[in-house]
Amino acid sequence: ARTYSSRANPEVQAATEEQTSNMSIADHNGTWKQMSADNFLPLLDAIGVSDEVRNRFKSNEAALVTSVSVDGDTVTWSTGTQTGVTISKNTYSWGQEFEEASLDGKRRMTKHTYEGGSKILTVIPNFDGQGTPMHMTREVSDGKKIVIISYKGITATLTYSKV
Repeated sequence: ARTYSSRANPEVQAATEEQTSNMSIADHNGTWKQMSADNFLPLLDAIGVSDEVRNRFKSNEAALVTSVSVDGDTVTWSTGTQTGVTISKNTYSWGQEFEEASLDGKRRMTKHTYEGGSKILTVIPNFDGQGTPMHMTREVSDGKKIVIISYKGITATLTYSKV
């Protein structure tokens, strides 16, 4: 079961800070189902997700499912819901800016970089069209994918397990 809370989970944050020298970017390959989301609903409000989409998350109808394929420098990342609705699908190369489709249905210039181990850093430098950046880290640790998203002073932590 998926859980939502309005505060950050210290155990999840500690897990993301662990050394992952034995992990690799290939650890992201596969399909991942969202199991928990701390502070995610306030983040959805801040980024302007529609009430319809936000209400799906509140009623647990829209657990995120991500599918990732990493082949050398090329990454294909699909995000959808457990009910089979595809929200976005993006293919990109590490370190190169590209136009990405996001959860709110808009397209923005984005850059994903591989930070070593199993850590991926994503920066959307102008998320709101007014120069406000969004930062995201994704890391696999102990068989779970931990995603931390920060925007306008709000930080959400999403935890996924491999399907």
